[in-house]
Amino acid sequence: MGKQPKRLVWTTLLTLVTLVNLGRFPSPLTAQTPVQTLVQKQAIAQLDRGLQWVQAGQIPSAIEAFQQAAQLDPQLAPAHYNLGLALRQTGEIQGAADAFVRATQADPNFALAYANLGALLLETNNLTQAQAYLQQAIELDDELGLAYYNLGLVQAQQGDTDAAIDSYKLAMRYSPNAPEPAYHLGRAYVQAGDFRRARSAFRQAIEIDPSYAEAYYQLGATLLSQ
Repeated sequence: MGKQPKRLVWTTLLTLVTLVNLGRFPSPLTAQTPVQTLVQKQAIAQLDRGLQWVQAGQIPSAIEAFQQAAQLDPQLAPAHYNLGLALRQTGEIQGAADAFVRATQADPNFALAYANLGALLLETNNLTQAQAYLQQAIELDDELGLAYYNLGLVQAQQGDTDAAIDSYKLAMRYSPNAPEPAYHLGRAYVQAGDFRRARSAFRQAIEIDPSYAEAYYQLGATLLSQ
């Protein structure tokens, strides 16, 4: 039962998040001089180029394009955010965290940036800061399953099992296609000694992802404990 918990950073949202957010991040440069408008367009072009590199599996080239986009328009929050996701994918944790911070500075209402920053801090075992950023993400978007899930992981590590259970349930509500919240809900119920609910949660995880080996293992362990 000692396997490390999975943590959702969700780099698969790279393209989706950018396409969604480009429409709601009007740069203050737009209303200024034609030269600045040109710079903004160049930044967006670099951002699009980075997405193309991601889709081609060329993450180092994507990182370079996102960096150029962010340098051209420091207020283009999706450039910083996607840079953070790409750096995270290559294992550059500090660089990713810095990029997420810049995304929140460019747009203080960017809930996903706070959530991913919290997830990174969780990975480095900085639980206090992780919790603060995750709660900030939830304040900005109270239906963000990723944030509830990672907050549950923080609470579980802090020994607050009841709070973790509540967070995992909310993660399941808002991210119904992700098996990890159900799996960790099961682990939390095991910690609380409620094996019946634990088995139900593990079965939910398996229903979502029939290849989830850890869920099968934990389900078997709880069945043996009957």
